Parts: sequence; structure tokens; C-alpha cells
Amino acid sequence: MMELTVGVHHKAPFPNFSRRTFQSAWKRRQKRRGVAGSPLPAPDKAVVYFHGCAVNYYEPHVANAAIAILERNGYQVIVPEQVCLRASADQQRHLRRGPRQGPQEPQDPRRIRPQGIQDRRHVNFVHHTIKAEYREMLDIRDDDEKVVAEATWDICEFLLDLHEQGKLDTSFGRLDEDLPYHAPCQLRSHGIGLPAMDLFALVPGLRARDMDMTAAAWPAPMA
Repeated sequence: MMELTVGVHHKAPFPNFSRRTFQSAWKRRQKRRGVAGSPLPAPDKAVVYFHGCAVNYYEPHVANAAIAILERNGYQVIVPEQVCLRASADQQRHLRRGPRQGPQEPQDPRRIRPQGIQDRRHVNFVHHTIKAEYREMLDIRDDDEKVVAEATWDICEFLLDLHEQGKLDTSFGRLDEDLPYHAPCQLRSHGIGLPAMDLFALVPGLRARDMDMTAAAWPAPMA
């Protein structure tokens, strides 16, 4: 069916959809906790979490793990309504000088400020889009966008900053494992280094390897 409708080969690997999206599970959890619609916590006690499409539809356990870490470190997590960023579609419209679509997106920075959460720190897996692409490709340049963009952190960057302030809970158990790590391309474009690698180094026994560096060190194949 995928091959007939959108041209994806029938033998191409495809991720499995989760039985429940992260967004729907989150709403149920908040309702069960009785915190849905509660007043927002103080800015220094809350973070706004933006997830990507893969987390919402395929890997909600990744979002749950991220939220568990943030809550363990004393933060209340706010998850605003959001849909796919449609970065590829936005880029295509930009290149074709098509209509400006940013304001229609729930995670458009200007939709955050009326909710009163613009002054909270934002951690996410869609770092590049919020900090740069909306501004550069969709020409969204106003005070609301600036406030949100400047408050946006990659989640590993945020946790590493907590560690440097002596505020990160580092009571990790030992984990004798090898961990290959590939940094997202969008992360590299921000020039903040590889904060995840520094975090991995805090876990006793964990042997993390930057796969990009490892691949670069491999000898070239013989002709």
C-alpha cells in the first residue's frame, strides 16, 4: 500500500507505530494525577517540553524517560499541544517562495506566549526548528519568537548545564555497556558540542562512542 500511494518500496524498513501516542498518554496521565488545568509553576521550577514526531508516534518511551529525568531533578514538565513540525514541507515552501505557514503550527513560538509559558525554559528534540528554522525560513521575527528561541535548550545541553551548576542528580547505578552514539545533524549545526557525550561520561561503567568520530578514524577501503 505504501509503495502504491507514496512510493515507498514495500521492502523498506519502517518503524512500528505505538499503540498510543505520547500526547494522548500524557493527557491521560495528567488527568489521572488531577493536575490538568492547574496553575503554572514558577519559572525556575518548570520546563516546557517539545517532542518530535518520532517520539509521539513511534517511541513514546523516549519522552517518558526524558520527563522522568527532568522530574527527578525537581522540575514540573509542561507539554503544550503540538503537531509535526513539517520541516521538510516548510523548507520546500520556502524554496518555492510559497505561502508562509508557521503561524498555523501549534508550536509556533508566538502561540506559546499567550499561554504564559514563554518565560519557562524549553527542552526538546526539535531544537533547531524552534531556534532557527522558523526565523530563517518562515521569517517569523518578533519579540515572542525571540523570547522562546532564547529560552530553548537541547535536553542534553540543559542537563549538562545543571551538572555544571552542581544541581544534577548524579546518583547513577553502574552500567557496564557499550553505547554507540550518533549526534543529530541539527544538534551539530548549533555548535554546542556533544553534551550527551559529557553526560554519558557521568554514568559509571558506560562506554559511549561518538560513531561519527569512529567512522572518520576508519581506514579508507582499498580500491
